[in-house]
Amino acid sequence: MCTSQVTTIVSVVGAVVGLVALTVAWTQMRIASAKVKLDLYNRRFDVYLAALDYHNAIWFGDHEKVKEIGVRFIKYFRESRFLFEEKSGVSATLEKMKDSGQTVRGFMEQELLRLNGAFDNADQLGPLREASTKARDGFHDLLKQLEDQMGGYIGFNNVRGWTLF
Repeated sequence: MCTSQVTTIVSVVGAVVGLVALTVAWTQMRIASAKVKLDLYNRRFDVYLAALDYHNAIWFGDHEKVKEIGVRFIKYFRESRFLFEEKSGVSATLEKMKDSGQTVRGFMEQELLRLNGAFDNADQLGPLREASTKARDGFHDLLKQLEDQMGGYIGFNNVRGWTLF
């Protein structure tokens, strides 16, 4: 084998190794990008699940359940400001849900105090009960609004499968 043939073979092998390395690097970049998108999706979906849990606690839970899930909901409400664009309205809707939940929780606490005989606050419960009922009834509409606002962020209709190129 002559020197020029060896040089040609080494050059071709070097080019093939270079192309393989480029393909691996490109694939790794795509995988890393998909991982970041998946992580963001999961965080956004967790915000939705927290809102759904809070809705269910407001409607079906006792005071302790509402309190526990309400505290956890606050974390997701605060986090939402970093996960969604302000113009989406997601954070504003979550804030309304937080306020409505606090109204319901406040009534539950006062009712619990009255039932336990801590003091007679029956005269205060009328307006608080009305506000709580209004907040609870509006919670479902807020959840629907949130679902509409988050649809573009957590909907599966815009997911594409992975391709090599």
